[in-house]
Amino acid sequence: MARLEGQTIGGWHLQNYLGAGEHGEVYLVEQAAVQKRAVMRIVQLRSPGPQAPAGPSLAGRFSQEAQRLVELRHQYILPLYEYGQQNDLGYLVAAYTSDGSLQDAFTPGRPSFRFGLPLDPRIVGSLLNQVCAALTYAHERNLFHGNIKPANLLISTDAGGNLSLLLSDFGLSRLFASSPVTASTVFYAAPELFYNQLTAASDQYSLAMVVYQLLTGRLPFGGESQQVMQQQMQAPPTPLRSFNPNVPPMVETVVLHALAKHPITRWPSVAAFALAYQEALIGRSSVSQPAGPGYAAMSAAWPAQPAAPGYAAMPAQPAAGYPQSAAVPAPVPVPVAQQRPATPPPRPAPAPAFSQQQAAVTASGWNPERANEDWMREPPTNPQGYGPRPVEAAPAAPQVVPPRSKKLWFALGGVSLVAVALAVVLIIVLVGGKPAQTGAIPGATPGRTAAVTPTPTGPQMILTDQFVTAIATTADTVAGDGECDNTFPTASTPEFQTNDTVMIVYTANLTDNQLGLIIRVNKIVGKQSVAMFSPVPPLLCAGEHTYVTPFHTNDDTQKGFGTYRVQIACFLCRDTGAGAPDATIFFKVN
Repeated sequence: MARLEGQTIGGWHLQNYLGAGEHGEVYLVEQAAVQKRAVMRIVQLRSPGPQAPAGPSLAGRFSQEAQRLVELRHQYILPLYEYGQQNDLGYLVAAYTSDGSLQDAFTPGRPSFRFGLPLDPRIVGSLLNQVCAALTYAHERNLFHGNIKPANLLISTDAGGNLSLLLSDFGLSRLFASSPVTASTVFYAAPELFYNQLTAASDQYSLAMVVYQLLTGRLPFGGESQQVMQQQMQAPPTPLRSFNPNVPPMVETVVLHALAKHPITRWPSVAAFALAYQEALIGRSSVSQPAGPGYAAMSAAWPAQPAAPGYAAMPAQPAAGYPQSAAVPAPVPVPVAQQRPATPPPRPAPAPAFSQQQAAVTASGWNPERANEDWMREPPTNPQGYGPRPVEAAPAAPQVVPPRSKKLWFALGGVSLVAVALAVVLIIVLVGGKPAQTGAIPGATPGRTAAVTPTPTGPQMILTDQFVTAIATTADTVAGDGECDNTFPTASTPEFQTNDTVMIVYTANLTDNQLGLIIRVNKIVGKQSVAMFSPVPPLLCAGEHTYVTPFHTNDDTQKGFGTYRVQIACFLCRDTGAGAPDATIFFKVN
């Protein structure tokens, strides 16, 4: 997109270019008639690919989402003044703040640097209350953020120098990318976001990551995007007290509970998260929740700690004119050093238990391919990490066939043979007058249409896309270094034995900012997924390379014989159309 300084869009004069993000460019704008300054985000509404997305157009979806954002009015949400479209551009006009973001505030060397990390837990608690109040307000309106990180928490100061946070950048990630996770958000992304599933619990996880960073001065996971993705889905976060022993043990437990891998095992809401944190600060817990896997129960109080230097008190009450959720404790001024309240503050009503929250999670559509509803009542037991609790299909009841005469069976069999013969003739005519040859075809032609690919031992359904251009399965050893330089097999194998190791081989063409692949292997019974596994891809290289990822068929009781679907997606790639499928291949284990 060409730079647009000096132009006028929607009655706003574009003064200064402030930068480009993942979802458009940002300008400082002004309405000269009223001397009003604001920030305008400009996005391209033309579809980047040749195929138009299914359903409403991008422009139509932009207008629908922007209208929801304009209606948000809360003290801790950045106000959005207006939106519109001009030619192929969409624009959003929001309030202008000159104090920078939370990221700027704790990053040394930036103009808006205010304080170093880690922060006092009481200061973090006040910041947490503000963001949870904003999120509770949005979640009550069925609006999820999906991109919570310090750069999207803007700082605002009042006349007394008190600081407050403004939540910004709602909703755009799901409009302009095939995945809500990008290279800059992978460090804060909940595991389910890598599967393009966004819920209120996803916002809680991302906010807990921010809290972890403020309390310890670092994030729990690091490395390249692909490594961080795998850690988010499978690795437990390091306890906070390993990095900062001044974090109260009960606060540590509350934060780790919000970082549970499965959405259902986190706090039932962000309001419950904020309440549990505040009660942990005074050394007690009245919100009865099951402990997350591997996390100890809350058991200890904590000594008073001095406030972090140079950080002003938070506003004690919300500004007039904005609704505030009663479920979240109001932000309180930061306590002075070594000062603790003589008596605990009155406690809000306990947050509802998990059983009272299931409807919200179910309605979100998270992991729609589940075999039943029972898995939502327990944490997953999948040893591979993130994924639903596998369930075993109940054995089908034997069908009693009523006795029929031999003549009738003979007649029905004859009709069936004739029908099959006619179908074969029709297929031959449609494909050009001759049957498909059983050649050694390694993968379908890159595109968006699934193909039944002939193999030496039978047909195999294969689907590729513009990023993963070929995919195959084989039991043979794949020649290469096991990293970026491997040889694609001359044939794909559709069937394996239970003791085989299935080598998933795929060719991907990626740029430097697209090095992030996720592999999902679902075991299919009928049309439902009964178990999901996430084998780890190797480290990726820019350019076109062939990779190999092994999948063992006998290392888990939920595996064994059955049909499997492998899906490979580039979670850092922009899609050519909404709802486009991932690269997919099916295989069977006998």
